[in-house]
Amino acid sequence: MIIVTVKLHSARNGEISQLARIRLWNDGTGTQERGNYHWEIRGKGNRFMKNGELKNWPRKSKTALALLQKVINVSYPKGAK
Repeated sequence: MIIVTVKLHSARNGEISQLARIRLWNDGTGTQERGNYHWEIRGKGNRFMKNGELKNWPRKSKTALALLQKVINVSYPKGAK
């Protein structure tokens, strides 16, 4: 499982607050070269925001950051509000 946490470190008062958390996990199906993944995004206070799945991801030829980028792009397409 990959977990990415987005935190704000306040320069004013030193407080640290979690803005978002993204969890990605391989569902165990697919092949050695291509995997199927589920993902979930939660915001402040562990509030559910979005989830989904990516099928047939080229896990051997793409990095974990490319997988994260794909999840963000699918969740928040350009121009979406």
